[in-house]
Parts: sequence; structure tokens; C-alpha cells
Amino acid sequence: MTLAPELTRWWAALSERLEGTAVAAGASSPEQGRRHWSAGELSQEPVTPSTTFYAASITKQLVAALVARAVLDGQIDTQTSIRMHLPELPAWTMPIRVHHLLHHTAALPQPHQLAAALGYTNDAAGWAQLDNEAVLVALQRVTPSPVPPGQEFNYDNTGYILLAELLRVVHGRHVADVARSEIFAPLRLTGSRFGGTSRVILASHAAPPGTTGDGGLWTCLADLLTWLEALNEDRLGADLTTLVQSAGQLEDGTVLDYAWGIGARPGPAGTAYLHGGEWPGWCAMTVRCPATATAVAILAATEDMSTISGAALELHGLLASPSG
Repeated sequence: MTLAPELTRWWAALSERLEGTAVAAGASSPEQGRRHWSAGELSQEPVTPSTTFYAASITKQLVAALVARAVLDGQIDTQTSIRMHLPELPAWTMPIRVHHLLHHTAALPQPHQLAAALGYTNDAAGWAQLDNEAVLVALQRVTPSPVPPGQEFNYDNTGYILLAELLRVVHGRHVADVARSEIFAPLRLTGSRFGGTSRVILASHAAPPGTTGDGGLWTCLADLLTWLEALNEDRLGADLTTLVQSAGQLEDGTVLDYAWGIGARPGPAGTAYLHGGEWPGWCAMTVRCPATATAVAILAATEDMSTISGAALELHGLLASPSG
């Protein structure tokens, strides 16, 4: 059945809440096809599905997919200590396994703690000075957590920075190059890249940090929807999709609602895989469900993450419901 009236009302409500904001939203489903909405301006240009936004932590699902490919190719063992690949890490990191990093159970210091260890200010401007090399240096200067790895889930940006460094060591080149050859080129995501200088400068906001892995993805709505559709359709291989959708566990066997770089939310229509991303001035959200072949993405130049997240979940609910 057509959802045209419901989708029109959904977009009208979101546009009203984000009046004057640069925002691009998109959805894909077998019944409704692919739909795009956009509003506002970015870099003095009207927003379109090809407009570049900063996607922040959405980066993690792409990094996790690159790690999955390396695991399937026999280049990485998730049970191996990260220090075996990155010997410059302090000795206290030896118990941290690759799977701890993937599922946020490594008990690592957060980037703001690392920034403080380097003498940077404890705000966005200070954190923005970090890059991957600085993170490796800072880890030598911080006190480890008293909680052993694998005991608790604690959402952790540092772990994904280390995963990006792991990929650099395994492939012998920067993770941005790995992503370009293994994800962006095969899927023809021509408007996406990892890292580099900021494509868009927002007035009164610090530029995104120089770290790659926890964030670093610059992308557009059209590319982001293609990425979600590719995972739903196993375009990078069914074995890879299965792996990145596998939930993490604590040492006591507790199953987490977090897979590889994505949250996992079971529902009557099937498990939805979702993740948000935010940095001062930027918000992003993705939701997809392989069982219903549905996907939603929103990119916006705003700090209203609750609105972006809620709108994405609402839109996906419309698409994935039995009546949709």
C-alpha cells in the first residue's frame, strides 16, 4: 500500500521542528522505493541528496565492516590482544582483545580524558586537536580503568580509533585508503571519504576532530542510503553481513544489544540495526532492517540529536510496519 500521506506528514513535522536547519533525509523499502527529502542550505548551497555532511559515529559501522572483512580473510583474529598488533600501546592494554574494541567492552579512557592528558582544553575545541597519533601517545599517559576488559559495556570512541590503527597495520596503509578500495569504490559511494580537512565549516562550532575510526566520515544522503541497502542485500557478502550483525557478549555471557559498530534492536518485524552520530553542529542517524529490506538515514547540521533520532525511528516504523 502507499504511505504517501503518512510520509508527507512525517516530513512536514520534521521540517517544522528543524526550521532553518540544513537537513537531508531518505528512506528505502520494497513497497515505497527510495525517497529523499531535504531542506535548508549548507555552504550557501541548497541541500540535496548529494550534499556533504559530517556523519560522526556512523563511521563505526564502516570500520567494523572493514574489520569483518579482514577477519574473514584471516588477517585478524578477534581473540588477539590489540597490543600484539600495536606494540606501542602501554603494557596495561595487553588483556584488551579485538572483540572488546568492537563491542565497547574494553574499558578504555575516553577521548576527552586523552585530550586532558595531552594538555588540551576539556571542550570540543580541545578534543578537536586529537588525531590517531596523538591518541596513541596519550594512552601512555593515562591511568587504566580498574574494571577489567569484558566486564561492562561502556560506549567507547577510543576503541574504534584503535580499530582504525589495527586496519592500518594489517593493510599497510591508512584506513581512509582501505575504506576507499573496499567499500566506497565497490559500492560507488563517490560522495564519501574518511578523514581529511573539514569539507564544511560551521560558524561558532569547532571543526570535527582529526581522529579516524570513532568518526571521520564525510558523506551524503544518497551514499548513506546505498550503504544501508548494501548491507540489507548482502552486497559485500552474506558472511560479512552475518558477522557485523552478530551481537557482542560480556565475559559472564550476557548478550549485548550492540553488534559490530551498530546497535541491535529486536522487533516483531525483525531485528533493526541502528546507530547515531553527533558532534557540535552535526547529527546523523541510520536505521535498517534486513527482514523488511527497509532503511532510513538522516543527516543534519544541528545539535538536536533527540529530534533526529526520534524522526528516523518513526520513519522506519512507518516503512517496516505490516500495514506499510
